[in-house]
Amino acid sequence: MSPLQQRHGLSPLGAVLALLLAASMLCYIPLASASVSNRQLLQAPTEFPPGCICERTLENGPYRLVYDESASTPIFGFKRYCFNIEKDSCNKMSTCCDPSQGVYKVELDVVPNCKSSLRRVTVNGLTYSAWEYNTVFNTFRVTRLNLTQTTAPGTQICIHLKSNSTCTSLAQLCTYGGGACKYSLFNSKRDCCPVGVANLPPPPPPQFIVPGNTRPEPPSPPPPAPPRSEFPNCVCESDPLGSRLYVKPNVVVTPLERNLTSLCFTVGARTTCPKPSSPCCNFTVHKLEFEADVGCLPAFAYSTVDDGKPTRMIQYNPYPVIKVTGIDRESSAAVGMKVCLVMKPLCKTVTALGKFHDGSITVGIFSKPGSKPATCCPLSYING
Repeated sequence: MSPLQQRHGLSPLGAVLALLLAASMLCYIPLASASVSNRQLLQAPTEFPPGCICERTLENGPYRLVYDESASTPIFGFKRYCFNIEKDSCNKMSTCCDPSQGVYKVELDVVPNCKSSLRRVTVNGLTYSAWEYNTVFNTFRVTRLNLTQTTAPGTQICIHLKSNSTCTSLAQLCTYGGGACKYSLFNSKRDCCPVGVANLPPPPPPQFIVPGNTRPEPPSPPPPAPPRSEFPNCVCESDPLGSRLYVKPNVVVTPLERNLTSLCFTVGARTTCPKPSSPCCNFTVHKLEFEADVGCLPAFAYSTVDDGKPTRMIQYNPYPVIKVTGIDRESSAAVGMKVCLVMKPLCKTVTALGKFHDGSITVGIFSKPGSKPATCCPLSYING
């Protein structure tokens, strides 16, 4: 007699039924809705997603979760990793292939010891509170999304890992390894939960061997490049593709009187927003920030906007920048705006002024802090 039978006085059949009911309740699915022809879908608790009565076959679902490398940028105190929901073809013979069932929740297969590292979740750039990190079942869930056939494609989900914590990368967070993450997308009824892998590395290219030659040793992979920097060190939407606005790549350098030099930058606008679902496609421009070498801050004389009144604002901590503030222009009015930095001889070139001294400088276009629906700071990388 098992411990469950002894504790509750159950018959062998009753004990089995009790275990099945407990597992199925993890996904809150009525048994009547869980039938799939010729498949036994009640899986062992170790299978992902755990304890769920649902159709797991990836090819039967109309959506995929795709890692968004361009949006996965560090922000102040966090390493941000983003995923997009995308529509895909599926097996039309399956009832799960119906895209009108939408997406109710997303689950990732994670390790238990990263719970304290994951501190923030955003959906389409907005802070989202309906999420759970379950260390018993090693599952991270973003729930109550209630996405429809119209709103699901293009939805972006970002997770934020503390920079100074145990887990700062997807390779540490997800059980799959190598920076890839096993995921499951649940429909509105939670009886379909196709499982896939996001950020799966591509297979190695084939090697062609001439008869008689030995196979060459594969080269060692290069180490991953470190992030360029964590600028801007604040919680804002910095994705360059999340806005129509950007700083044009050409810098106009003009010698001035008193041995000064002006470096002039122009704000441009794309015809369309590369990521239409971004909350920062259009916003009121409050300021520009230039990521500068700390030694160049004393060499900054003043700035102008469209040859207007000179102003001077610098910041040493928590990171060195030159700020041009008080702009407060709507997106349409900011297009074509000329922002000039007037510099002393020590830092009269972009190469000298920029933090990395490689002929480039990073510029952020900012909305006011606390702006709705999001604080925006799309970055531009200028090669002077």
